[in-house]
Amino acid sequence: MRARAIEAATVLWRTFGWRGLVQRVGFEARRRASAFRTEPLERTVRTARTPMPDAWPFRPDAARVRDTTDRGVALDRATRVRDGAHQAYRWSWQPRPTAPSDWLRSPQTGLVYDAATPWWRVPHYDARAGDIKEVWEPGRFAWAYDLARGWILSGDEGFARSLREGVSTFLRSSPPYRGPQWACGQETAIRAIAWLWAEGACTDATAFDESFHQELLQALAWSGERIADAFEYAQSQRNNHGLSEATGLIAIGARLRAADGRAMSWIDDGHRALERMVIDQIAPDGWYIQHSFNYARVALDQLTTARRVLLSLGRDLSPRALERVRALIDVLGTCLDPASGQLPNHGANDGAYVLPLSTGHYRDFRPSLTAAAASFDTALPSGVEPNGETLAWLRAAPPPQQAARTAPWVRSGASGWAAGATSQARIFVRAGEYRSRPGHIDPGHVDLTIGGRPVAIDPGTFRYVGPPPWNNGLAAIDVHNTVSIDGMAAARRGPRFLWLAWPRATVERATVVGDEVSIQIANDSWRDHGVVHRRWCRVWANGALIVDEISGDPSFAAPVSVQWLLEDDGAVEMEASAPAMVSETRGDRESTRGWTSDSYGTKRAVRSVRLTAVPRGGTIRISSAFGSARGSGAAHAAVTPNAEVSCST
Repeated sequence: MRARAIEAATVLWRTFGWRGLVQRVGFEARRRASAFRTEPLERTVRTARTPMPDAWPFRPDAARVRDTTDRGVALDRATRVRDGAHQAYRWSWQPRPTAPSDWLRSPQTGLVYDAATPWWRVPHYDARAGDIKEVWEPGRFAWAYDLARGWILSGDEGFARSLREGVSTFLRSSPPYRGPQWACGQETAIRAIAWLWAEGACTDATAFDESFHQELLQALAWSGERIADAFEYAQSQRNNHGLSEATGLIAIGARLRAADGRAMSWIDDGHRALERMVIDQIAPDGWYIQHSFNYARVALDQLTTARRVLLSLGRDLSPRALERVRALIDVLGTCLDPASGQLPNHGANDGAYVLPLSTGHYRDFRPSLTAAAASFDTALPSGVEPNGETLAWLRAAPPPQQAARTAPWVRSGASGWAAGATSQARIFVRAGEYRSRPGHIDPGHVDLTIGGRPVAIDPGTFRYVGPPPWNNGLAAIDVHNTVSIDGMAAARRGPRFLWLAWPRATVERATVVGDEVSIQIANDSWRDHGVVHRRWCRVWANGALIVDEISGDPSFAAPVSVQWLLEDDGAVEMEASAPAMVSETRGDRESTRGWTSDSYGTKRAVRSVRLTAVPRGGTIRISSAFGSARGSGAAHAAVTPNAEVSCST
């Protein structure tokens, strides 16, 4: 018992840090004492309606929006929303809440949450209700951007009226600080920022009259009050929750600073916390603390909003924080495929897209990088065209572009990532040690693209909450493109999103040799068992060879597997240094094998190819070849068990 208590304390310390632990303990004490606000303060925000100045960060350039937007696509989206739909997680069209009770009903189970329950008593994990994210998703008001865009393009009051009705119906359904829609401060912040954009875009619409402006300002004041009342919880998370809520406080405070005496304190608190969290959450090499490209985009989108508002107030982040954000932009740009705008589906992917200023595809990161580069005075990656629609919403000039990179090239970071490209192939490798809780257990994972088409891919997330095996089932090591060992866990799961033992791997070398990219990693996740995994990656113009060596003492004889998750037109040839069995499946109905999730709540069947073999004399070597072959003896050279020999020899 004592050993487990020490282990639990160590994990909590590593996960939350001393500041986070203090904040979490304070939050839990208040929650148990029911010490949070259950009703708004007895005050009404009253201010004469003022025109939106061009300098206001949430006022798009309507003329530029009309010039840069695909009118047909945008009006189709706006019409679908006006007619009662919304695109959940920017992926699947679903019915939009239009009656007050709709905002409280789970689309999965039909259960209706109690609108009178204080927000901190609303369960986030309730099997009867299903996944609460399904209730929260329309409450983020991402569909408001579609209606606002429809109004800008057409001047059709029907779009503005639908937006007004949506906000008013929401407020009738969800009284302040009660029910599921107020149960998360991050959701409150995302919603408030959507409302600010809706107000700025549609302020000239007849539907946005003085009465509705008053209703909207009051709702913003409630939102600021809700976030401020429990801000310590979001900060303790050490993730995008804190960044979102800090941004919400800054943005709401900026809007209400002439109408609410608390507004300046919200700005101050949000600014201080944001500065601290940027330094904590973004590593010097730009890697984001949640080990997820989609969460990195959430962070970047929120930081884009925050800086633009701070600058409008005559404030800014420190030079040190600005450099961290620019490093994050650089990492995303380095790993991005400039032709498609896509990044590997690496790490947790909860479908979040909090700054949808473009009608582009959910997996297209170019609009977010455009907004961030323009807002943080840095360059876009070479080959990435600035997104004009996004720049029109921001009233921003196109950012410059980096000098063109000549293939082959490779880059790596101290946080444990590497990316490289040849003339026709791209590779991304994740092999890091953790200073914060992991999301997915994927030491040594590889994403591979050849000829502009994804070949080996990451499974994504699907759902955090669901019946087994879909309760965050795609976080496990055996569904990633790496090694797993029967009976030996690379990490040990704790409650919910915590892991009690964390994997450990490092990028030992990332180099260009001739016309090839070579990446070498060491995976020490099974160190307690005396087992070491080393992986060599060799990528040439239109092919790749990945070689794994797993070794222990002479008695080591546990079955070792290497899995590849392949898109339909992907292919791999695998060999082992001992008798092996290769199995293939596609969308196994009984397990999480052979599935990928492009956005939250959606999954599709893909091919899983897995080779399993038992080591001989404590060692096994497995090679995986993709694309066109290159040179005889390549595999032999690559698997030479010598620390100084890599795939490139």
